[in-house]
Amino acid sequence: MPVPSEHRDVRGAQVAGTSLTVERLIKELRTRSFGVLSTVCLDGRSHSVGVEYGVSPGAEDFDIYVMTRRQLKKARDIAGNPNVSFVVPLTRRVLWFLPPACIQFEATAEILDRNDARGAASFSTFWMGRRILKMYRELESRGETGICFLRISPGPVVSTYMVGHSICELSRRMEVGMEKVKIPQRVRPSTEAGSAASGSMTSLPLTDALVRLAARVEAGSVQ
Repeated sequence: MPVPSEHRDVRGAQVAGTSLTVERLIKELRTRSFGVLSTVCLDGRSHSVGVEYGVSPGAEDFDIYVMTRRQLKKARDIAGNPNVSFVVPLTRRVLWFLPPACIQFEATAEILDRNDARGAASFSTFWMGRRILKMYRELESRGETGICFLRISPGPVVSTYMVGHSICELSRRMEVGMEKVKIPQRVRPSTEAGSAASGSMTSLPLTDALVRLAARVEAGSVQ
């Protein structure tokens, strides 16, 4: 089956060599809520952990949000190195024994305040997200002060495999399942503007020394 040579992204620009659109990509991400986040430790080793995620509301931008606590390893890693990668397996209800399609990308991450409006909005759109928001509100009422959001901003290209392709199609030509989607340039409010809008801090100003101290205290025992 021939692969269409171009499509139009959400801003109308043409992207060559793929049949997968940005709209389809975001739709697939919004129908799921589980992914694998990989971070870089202070000693250069990688660390991966499964997380529940939400996708930013609206069609003009594309960010992934994760709710967590600042003292956990993934947040400490991001405080020291914002470079991450993210993988979302698109599990099947039928033919569940076959490998799932997947979406994966490199990204940069930042730590946002627990009251970040866009982070909360992304989690309010699905059942598990609402349960997580409720759980963290209960933790906060018991004195937890480290609750935060991670904002994961994809790089310019997102890779996929088997997304939008049938098993029969792949059995004939395996390579057609591998696609790359260019993400259009986005304009995001500055940190100061975001703080003013939400009335709260949007990033976590931890120094490397504090991060290393937290790492020693936690001894890497939590994620």
